[in-house]
This record gives sequence, C-alpha cells and structure tokens, in this order.
Amino acid sequence: MTKKVYNLIMVAIVLTSMLVVAAFGYYIADPKLRPVLKFQNGVDPLNIQLEKGVYRQGEMVRGYSSVCKVRKAKGATAWTLHNSKLVFFTTKEPRELPKGCFPEDGGIITFDIERVPEDAIAEEHYFTGTTTQILWGNRTVETYYRTETFLVVE
Repeated sequence: MTKKVYNLIMVAIVLTSMLVVAAFGYYIADPKLRPVLKFQNGVDPLNIQLEKGVYRQGEMVRGYSSVCKVRKAKGATAWTLHNSKLVFFTTKEPRELPKGCFPEDGGIITFDIERVPEDAIAEEHYFTGTTTQILWGNRTVETYYRTETFLVVE
C-alpha cells in the first residue's frame, strides 16, 4: 500500500469519526429527542388542573404538577392571563432546578402561577405560560402551558 493510499484511508477514518461524534453530540443536545421536562401522573402542560375553579381578585392561582427534569438547563417562566383582555405578568427570574422529579416521591405538587389582578373582571379566565430553557451551547427550548378555565368573582 502506498503512502498516498494510507493517508487517504486515515483522512477518511478521521472524518468519519468526527461525523459520528458530531451526530452523537447533536442527539445529546437536541431538545426534541431529549426534552428538558417530562410530565408524569397524567399532568398535561396544555391543560393544567387548578386547585379550585373559583378565585377572587388578588388571590393566588395554584396549579397541580408532577414533572421530572431530565437535563441541565436554566429556565424562566412568563404567564399571561386571558379573558376579554390580556394581562401580561413579568417574567420570573431564570433559575436552575436540580435534575430529578418534583415531588421526589412521584406524586402531585401544587405550585403558584400568578395572582388574579385586583381589577380583574368577574368572568371566566385562564392562564397561558411559556418557560424558556437555556441548554448547553446556548440553545433555547420553550415549553408551553395552559391552565383550565376558572371563574373570577368579586
């Protein structure tokens, strides 16, 4: 075997190895193949069940969740209240929860969403939310939420 053929074979091996490593790295970082959050126990992020169906102005709306964080990521959540008008709430500070399940025993937890505004109209409302998660390599993933409808009373 000539030195030229040997060099071509070595280049092919190196390029193939680089391609395999790149494909594996993309798989690890691809949020579609490996999401950050996995909801469990029947929790649907697009139909978050609430603690109750009727809230008063100024009262904290609380939802039920059961989720496992399976990847390292920092996330910030922003909520919007919907009725005949939209009320945008300030995005919460980005934070990083440790990997694992919440609650740890795999049950269901309650969590604060936002307070019903003091000037909210007495009618049906619901919240939508978006958590923007920052992954390795500055890739971002968004998780969308929607609560069930609830009634606001005065």
